[in-house]
Amino acid sequence: MKVTVQLHAQLKKFLPPETGGRTEVEVPDGATVAQVIERLGIPPKHAGMTVSGDRSLEPDAVLADGAHLDVFPPLAGGLPAQFAVAPREDFAVESAGS
Repeated sequence: MKVTVQLHAQLKKFLPPETGGRTEVEVPDGATVAQVIERLGIPPKHAGMTVSGDRSLEPDAVLADGAHLDVFPPLAGGLPAQFAVAPREDFAVESAGS
């Protein structure tokens, strides 16, 4: 079966530049997201998020023939809610001209 894969950001380096990060991958029926990632030579920890349509997929998700898979690197920034801190109201920033 064939799966169309779009690599994003620095993951595009795993494909030739002329592809724009997009390719079709031939995989056996019942292939998983992890198997497609492996077939492209991408280390699993570099594939932070995989999406098909509007669904986020786990590495063990089974793909259907003709699936479109977007692969994103791990995203940085932000904190889990339990670490969020409210801004201090008594904190003032002086301008450089003061």
